[in-house]
Amino acid sequence: MSKIALYYSHPFETGGVEKTMYERAKLLKKLKYKVTFVVKDFDHSPIDMADKWSEVADVLCYDLAKEEHFDIAIYDSIYNNQRLDADMYELVINGNLIDGGEFFEGGIPYDRYIAVSEDCARQFKERIGKECIVIPNLIDEKEIIKLSKEKYDLPKAKHNFVVVARLSQEKGFDRLERILEKIHKETKDYQLVVVGSCYMFPQYGEEIQRRYSKYNVTFVGKQDNPYKYMRNADITIVPSNFESQCMVLDESLIVGTPVVATDFDTAVKKLDGKNGYTFKKNLSDFDVNKLLNFKGKFEYHYPTYEKEWKQALKPFKKKDYKFSIIIPNYNNAEYLEKCLDSVLKQTYKKYEIIFIDDMSTDNSLEIARRKLTGDNHKIIPLKQKRLNGGSRNVGIVEADSDYIMCIDSDDWLTSNDILERINKSLRNEDVMFLGYSMLDANGERAVDTPEHTSLDQAFKQDTCAIWTKVVKTEILKNCLFPEGTLAEDKVHHYRLIDMCSTFKDFPYQTHMWNRLNTHSTTSKDSCKNVEWETGCIKHIAEMYKYTKTTRFPNRKAFVENKIKQQIENVKKGIFLQI
Repeated sequence: MSKIALYYSHPFETGGVEKTMYERAKLLKKLKYKVTFVVKDFDHSPIDMADKWSEVADVLCYDLAKEEHFDIAIYDSIYNNQRLDADMYELVINGNLIDGGEFFEGGIPYDRYIAVSEDCARQFKERIGKECIVIPNLIDEKEIIKLSKEKYDLPKAKHNFVVVARLSQEKGFDRLERILEKIHKETKDYQLVVVGSCYMFPQYGEEIQRRYSKYNVTFVGKQDNPYKYMRNADITIVPSNFESQCMVLDESLIVGTPVVATDFDTAVKKLDGKNGYTFKKNLSDFDVNKLLNFKGKFEYHYPTYEKEWKQALKPFKKKDYKFSIIIPNYNNAEYLEKCLDSVLKQTYKKYEIIFIDDMSTDNSLEIARRKLTGDNHKIIPLKQKRLNGGSRNVGIVEADSDYIMCIDSDDWLTSNDILERINKSLRNEDVMFLGYSMLDANGERAVDTPEHTSLDQAFKQDTCAIWTKVVKTEILKNCLFPEGTLAEDKVHHYRLIDMCSTFKDFPYQTHMWNRLNTHSTTSKDSCKNVEWETGCIKHIAEMYKYTKTTRFPNRKAFVENKIKQQIENVKKGIFLQI
């Protein structure tokens, strides 16, 4: 029996997500999985749901769960940046993507993503570049119908409406107020009941009463049973701007109450004129007479989505990727053998080494030809000077692989299983960010491993060298380095991140950055020459060109500010700080 952990680390006050997790657990149990709820903090967990969860599954705090073995993890914590290590599970699913924007920024690279609506999946594809399986939230139809029959204790009017939503967004409040104003002009014999609360807005009820004081509005707040209010209404109004609220739409249809809703995708698809209809978010087509006279008679059955979940839980078929290891070199014979050995001793063997020699005058080529004897390796001696950027471009063009990793010829990989672990961790992401160690006069020391919440954050980081990344070959082939300059990494980093949609952090030290090499182009002595100064000027020009082509306004502004800083440095004779 496979074990599934349902991770949830930031509880809501409304209970909607907790309830759908409960329904997922019931379904997974039916499908013969052993299910465990994992809650980050019991002190802030939804106590009203914890007992219900325990009816169908074990409930563990996050710290204890880390000692357990789970085959599958379903990550459901949409308001928390806690990440799960995909390597620890056969399958990791981000199972509660919603629309609204901010929840996509992490681009958390799990094996699969489940969106609760078609609109959400479309947004996720546009912003992150990954496909979603669309499985709406699960709803217990029989339980809703049962609860809807409980006693209704509010007075009724000729026209009875209910709103079940968190109107925390200012435009949500405004839209409902405009709807009320239109209804109020046509009839005084109406009653609107507002059900729900919002943990982000403690004065939610007071705000509703203040805004809608001149209308016939009753606020009942958070309810364990909102369905009796739906059943006793003539129409449920869904004024939300976010499709994630469409769960309310289905609940209302289940109890037999028509719905009028803003024209998000699911509402347009489900409301057929008999069970309800949609209006534009700007209310330009909101018809009050149609609303007051609408009478719906229909039957509605909510899908079980069992087939969709079975599909989502199918085992992940892991691909073994081929890597191109590009090593540019100029007169690094002193360290080259150690560099090449660190690759040749890798336990994972699906790779090629592409060694590019930039007109060395030492015995570098002799070492490379002695070490790289296999047919899968390429040695390319250049006949004119290309510097690091140009040398790497030669290797990129020659690469025949899924991913490219670059190593400077005076550096080396830190262990023999680096490629094996990278291959295991990759799930077809566009770029993987690597940690590294440094060797200098103070000895070996680790540098902080990467931890990114978004590509925007990665874009702005100071550590930008290409050897701190593993990149899809097809992307690098369309993102070559500036040539004829020593300062090529930073602007290349900007262009590369622009081309990426998905990423993953690899929080291990993979490379040893050798700062003892006094001939390195980034050593203090090397950075004092005219060639480096010229490179810095060229780098500013390349950054300027970038600002004219990027499609990201916030990144453009960031680089424009960098250009100003670097121009000031150049005026002061400071060329190293790029």
